[in-house]
Amino acid sequence: MTQSKINYFNMINNAWRNKAGEKLADSLSYRHNHVLNPNLQVSNPEAECSDFFHSPLDEVVAAHLRCIGDMKKRDYNSAYQHQTVLVQSLTKMFQGLRDENWLLPAVNGVCLELRMVATYLMKQPGTGTKPLEKAAECLMACFRICTADNRTSEHDTKKWGMMSLVNQLFKVYFRINKLHLMKPLIRA
Repeated sequence: MTQSKINYFNMINNAWRNKAGEKLADSLSYRHNHVLNPNLQVSNPEAECSDFFHSPLDEVVAAHLRCIGDMKKRDYNSAYQHQTVLVQSLTKMFQGLRDENWLLPAVNGVCLELRMVATYLMKQPGTGTKPLEKAAECLMACFRICTADNRTSEHDTKKWGMMSLVNQLFKVYFRINKLHLMKPLIRA
């Protein structure tokens, strides 16, 4: 493993241990400058990540590394699949955090990027609106976690994530012309 890859992995571990949601969000974003590092382009990130991270964080990082590799190759279909895995894995972790919301910046960031990758994929011939519809399902799963959090204090509630997710869902629903799906979001 190269030194810069170790630095990147340590950056993620430190963000996780210190509950630094913003730093973790940067580390899991395909728009952050770490994606320019050629040492992060690996053929089997799952093996390297499982050696360095505990589960399910290893799944999250491996999916991110696969996604950035796919984005560089402009393979939006594969990038979309890996970003979906990333969102689903991070959502499970987020749901498991009781009385904490520090992971919210990372969840919002990967959800935003899932919508963006789905939009790129939708521009490919023959894909239709399916990618955005499936992305909306992932976004709704995160939204449900945020709305269901009613046991914590106002400072630590996951409900702070609702607005960002609603914005992403509005963009998706406008794009796929399913405006009737916005009514429950407006009520929430």
